[in-house]
Amino acid sequence: MTFNTVAIIGAGTMGSGIATNIAQHGIKVRLIDTSDELVAKAIKSIGAFFDQSAEKGRMNAGEAIAAKEKITGG
Repeated sequence: MTFNTVAIIGAGTMGSGIATNIAQHGIKVRLIDTSDELVAKAIKSIGAFFDQSAEKGRMNAGEAIAAKEKITGG
């Protein structure tokens, strides 16, 4: 089975972790929660994680940018 986008309901610690992992594997993620502020906070936190990963050499800058672009709010 193949799919292009995964929706994750819940932008807390677990939902953000799942979104991070899925985006790292090149799949689009739509993060959904009861508050737009929670989604924005989670997306910002995930972006910071990817930036730190690139700084530490765990991924290159292009991979970090590509992963961040995979995550949107919904």
